[in-house]
Amino acid sequence: MKTKRSIIPLFYLLFFQILILTNCKNDRSPQYSGYLIDLRNPILSIKSVPLSAIGSSIQYISLETNSASLLKTILHIELCDSIIFVCDNDKLLKFDTAGRFIKQIGIKGRGPGEYPSIYDFSVDKTNQLIYIAASRIKETLIFDFDGNFIKSYKVPYIQIQILVYEMNYILYRNPFPDPDAKFNWYITDSDGKILTKFRSFPGKDSRSKMIGQSTSPMYLFDGKVHFMEYGIDTLYLLNRSAKEPYAIFDLGDLKMDPYPVDFDTDALKDKIWVYKIFEDRNNLYLKVSKGWTSTFYHCIYSKKESETITLKENGFINDLDGGPIFWPQFITSDTILVSYIDAYQFLNYLNKKSDDSTESTNNEESGQLKTLKKQLTETSNPVIMIVK
Repeated sequence: MKTKRSIIPLFYLLFFQILILTNCKNDRSPQYSGYLIDLRNPILSIKSVPLSAIGSSIQYISLETNSASLLKTILHIELCDSIIFVCDNDKLLKFDTAGRFIKQIGIKGRGPGEYPSIYDFSVDKTNQLIYIAASRIKETLIFDFDGNFIKSYKVPYIQIQILVYEMNYILYRNPFPDPDAKFNWYITDSDGKILTKFRSFPGKDSRSKMIGQSTSPMYLFDGKVHFMEYGIDTLYLLNRSAKEPYAIFDLGDLKMDPYPVDFDTDALKDKIWVYKIFEDRNNLYLKVSKGWTSTFYHCIYSKKESETITLKENGFINDLDGGPIFWPQFITSDTILVSYIDAYQFLNYLNKKSDDSTESTNNEESGQLKTLKKQLTETSNPVIMIVK
């Protein structure tokens, strides 16, 4: 009996210790807790939102325009301290923060260290390296910030999107997986060795064609990769090589059919899906596509208020200096919102705006618009806009 009495209290002691530890673990708020984002009826939550709601200053950078630096449609922008990297399909260019052209990174071609064209690029700021996802040759090229070619490696998939993150891991997205392999996402090391691969695309339905989106939400926030695939309601957080749910999107009856039989039917015209996502400390910025058209909603989800707002002007009204509507197309360092505007479009806006219509107390920022009006021509490079 003595032995039995000593065992029973010991059992209960261990039981309560386990219970306490379990409760503590469950009560602990995870670093990345899930958001539930309601997009069931974006039209009912339309509001005008001033730019001052997300930033206190705006800067315009007119990129130098000459035969060597002329850009087509901008694909991607990276800010790295005093350097700006900008790419279109044909080239990757380096500018300083005053917009002065410095050099081209790599050259177009099919030889060693050359790219036929560019799908995407990503920057390793710690090691000052640039990873270029070259198109048509399934090859990743690596350069340093001075433009010196370091190395390259082949990849067995179409690398539409690329993102370098912690410990020199690289995430690739392949929108057109091989029917046998069926993998959309690959994680490699800096030598191209595949560490893991997984598939979040819902798959091919016998009713329809294979759908491959050229762009899916994929970005860095708080040093972690966040990504979402077409047809999936979940935005994932990538923890090293494991994915964890980060946010759930409730699209209700408006959710786009992942396997439409006919892309032109009236049944799809009002359906929506999340095309792009960016994030800062306060908000998630959502570009929502309507139907299979070029129509987009720009929405903002407030983390604090747990509220989704569709922006009436499809962007933020610039009450900082009276400039054009602003919508972030990239976010750097979790706090710097970056966008760009075509020079012709910017000039058209400035020419229609009289000098005395700018209601701003910031003469320096208002002066930026006056300077740009004098400097720009219709064939100038796009103007980068930075909000902090």
